[in-house]
Amino acid sequence: METNNNTLPEVKKGKTTTELISEALKCVQKVEEELKKEIEEYNQAVTRFEVLKDEVLSKTVNDFHSIIVQLENNDFVVKDKEEFEKDEALQKKEFKQEDKKELAIPSFKKFSRMVKSLIIFLVSFGAIAGIGIVKSGIDIKDPQDILQNIEKVVTTLGSFIQAPFGDATIFGYLLLVGVPLVLTGLYWLITGMIIEKKNYKKALEIYNEAKEYESQRVAEIEDIKESRGKFESFYENLKTLKVFLEEMNSKLKRILHLEGKDVENFHEKSKKDLQTSKEIEDVILEVMVVNIEADRENFDKVLKECDEFVQEYKRRLYA
Repeated sequence: METNNNTLPEVKKGKTTTELISEALKCVQKVEEELKKEIEEYNQAVTRFEVLKDEVLSKTVNDFHSIIVQLENNDFVVKDKEEFEKDEALQKKEFKQEDKKELAIPSFKKFSRMVKSLIIFLVSFGAIAGIGIVKSGIDIKDPQDILQNIEKVVTTLGSFIQAPFGDATIFGYLLLVGVPLVLTGLYWLITGMIIEKKNYKKALEIYNEAKEYESQRVAEIEDIKESRGKFESFYENLKTLKVFLEEMNSKLKRILHLEGKDVENFHEKSKKDLQTSKEIEDVILEVMVVNIEADRENFDKVLKECDEFVQEYKRRLYA
């Protein structure tokens, strides 16, 4: 794993092992929640677009085709619905929530250290007690005799320390209990320092791993947001194009009723309306068949052209 050299100096100054691990876990959890939210919103945007697309195809475009096929001397060639649906290719980009990131949290081994500390205490206590029993002349195989002569054992141990002050009994208890406690404390302190040093190094790696993971997911989130924005733009434009074509369908029905079916006999304005309606349908169909997954550049091009057409058509309406 590559470490982030820009992060390490800042982290070393003020973060404890526990803080590093906690921040790493929060970092991963936060970015995964945001990713999940963006994927859900993206899928909702795509679903809205696909529902509208189906509605436009089944009604608005279908109505337009039913009008066009009635015309005579018409140069426009339109696909029937079945043929168009075979060619329909718009695909959404698939975004899936991957398995959650698992960080290898280091163990502080508190339980095992407690067990080993207890063993050290008991072993050292037993060894010192054994020496005292033997030196006292007590039968080490006779528990009853040992219990009855504990004071003698303690005093014997205390006599090992030659000091101008103090009582042999006190020194005996210091040897019997104090030494095991000191040994246990030293073990706990030394192993704690070693484990903390290893864990801190591991915590730094985990922290930087989490930050690297966050960076990757943020890039993915931005990609999802961009794709969602495109589908939302397509949705709004398609909704507007639907209204445009529905309006033209009404005009064409009026033209058919008043001017007949022969395009050659149409008024020039009616011919222009017919041409405009075909332009609107062409844009709608182009939106329907663009493939976001296979051709991202063309997808962007179609979106731009669609937006430009909608804006230009609006200008023409209110010119």
